[in-house]
Amino acid sequence: MHRFLVGLSLGALAFCLLSCSKEKIQLLWEEQVSNTTYRITDVFFWSDQEGVAVGGDSYYYGLELRTFNGGQDWVADSMTGKVVNDLSVRLDSSVLATGIDGYLYRREQGDDGWDFFRLRTYKELRGSAFFEDNTGVLVGGSSFREGVIVQLLQYNSNDTTLEVDHELNDVAIPDPAGSTAFAVGFGALLKTTDRGLSWTPIETEGDHFRSICFPSPSVGYVVGYSGTILKTTDGGQSWDALRRGGAALVSDYPFRRVQFVTEELGFITGDGGTLWMTEDGAAHWQLVDNLPDYDFYGLYVTKKEGWLVGEAGKIIHFIY
Repeated sequence: MHRFLVGLSLGALAFCLLSCSKEKIQLLWEEQVSNTTYRITDVFFWSDQEGVAVGGDSYYYGLELRTFNGGQDWVADSMTGKVVNDLSVRLDSSVLATGIDGYLYRREQGDDGWDFFRLRTYKELRGSAFFEDNTGVLVGGSSFREGVIVQLLQYNSNDTTLEVDHELNDVAIPDPAGSTAFAVGFGALLKTTDRGLSWTPIETEGDHFRSICFPSPSVGYVVGYSGTILKTTDGGQSWDALRRGGAALVSDYPFRRVQFVTEELGFITGDGGTLWMTEDGAAHWQLVDNLPDYDFYGLYVTKKEGWLVGEAGKIIHFIY
């Protein structure tokens, strides 16, 4: 009997090691000069040439970076006195950035500066997403259990502010023509069907969920800081755990950001030079093992190339 149990345990271990193993690959990449040593938190490109990145240092400095040649040259400038955390694009191609103390910034492609808005919250805002009429939902918080959700009107005015018991990090809208959104944070996956007026928790085993994206109205992905990966194929009605960070025999990976270019092609990045790539909707993952050991906070990917941004002004441009 004991021999049978030992054999069963060894078999389970071998199965886990085989099924959890990832193919390692190498990508062509270059480190671009950012002309700053501040943390860069997010990056976005309007075209293959024109892009913007943001970051800074908590309550001391807000950073903006701009490029007009695909990142070969970045111009660094002061944007505000406090760190900027997130960039989101609206359907009118304007970009909004969020930060500490309810700060909100907006700019159009080609603008020289940012329009500033002050929302009715002092919480730190970390994520935003927008419907097709340019109304949106912003999320944030601090101290793991002090979260905030802001419903934003068309002209960047604050309509409704809700406080929740979970620090929130990101929000995504499956269908910009609809009224549903999902927010993720510390042990939390929340859903709204009324554009942010009310929210319902979705039961799932906890992680510090850091990022969520929907490449289509039906398919969405969530990643957590312990290495959890969740996927939905029915617009968020149900979520499957493709990987459970912190589980027995499962290595922890500090994921920070997920982005899918299509339902099948996607990337996950995080601390310690982490970059995972899938071409089959997360059925299999490839681990990029030739990147420097940087902590990456932001990710932007097109159908041929991508940018990683992170600690100490680091910017990595890669081709796949």
